[in-house]
Amino acid sequence: MSWFNSNWTRRAPITVNGSAVAAGSKDVTIVLPSDWDEFWDNVQSSGDDVRVCDADGRTALTYDLAGFNSATKTGTVEVDNWTMSQSNEMHVLWIYWDYPSATDSKTPFTPSAALAGDVTPERPGFPTFRARPQKSGATTVVDTVSKTTLETIFVWLELPDMVRRCGNFNNRDSWEEVESINVTVERGDSEEASLFDETDTRMVECAIRGFRQFIRVAIKGGTATNNYVCIVTITTDQRRVIDRRFQIKVNDAAEES
Repeated sequence: MSWFNSNWTRRAPITVNGSAVAAGSKDVTIVLPSDWDEFWDNVQSSGDDVRVCDADGRTALTYDLAGFNSATKTGTVEVDNWTMSQSNEMHVLWIYWDYPSATDSKTPFTPSAALAGDVTPERPGFPTFRARPQKSGATTVVDTVSKTTLETIFVWLELPDMVRRCGNFNNRDSWEEVESINVTVERGDSEEASLFDETDTRMVECAIRGFRQFIRVAIKGGTATNNYVCIVTITTDQRRVIDRRFQIKVNDAAEES
């Protein structure tokens, strides 16, 4: 993992909904969840230790706080003029906090046509799995999850280890980071748009589990006895593309006679 500065002891990914917009300069607003105890219990009452960074985890972005109140656990983070690199994909930013000596770094501005960002305090449930690369020439997807026709489920996909980059930044190793995420579901050669909602995609980092990273994917109901393939394409800040696939088997329980 890359880190903004070693004085800051906590961070979390922000998933930005760029699923239906072209790449370019964007404002972003992130409503801070009131049930995010890890944040509210460790941030300055003024919010002066909040920082927002780009996908690389190190490049500071211009931001402001609106309606920030640590007593009532409310507030919105506003990011100004951020450059979104990919069109029609979910993107990742980073929020840092927990540095008691930090001073105010906010820059007031008025957001315009802002994209929505989301912080997900939720931690991966079990089972989670690590979708593996397919063997060359293989026709069967290795990893499989089963569901019923009317069921919508969250699948927690554990990310592969990222590449350690040369050098050191503020006393922490510098690593490749996730920049954007694209999700599709296919049956045969056809995309099944009704079976997924890319806007429900979330990235989560679990510090309590050794900074393991997960992507949460929402899969909707399909047709009984059919098999589908979910394709999660991850682009890193080093322009590496990681393609992971898992099979969805739709099996409805037989009614007892």
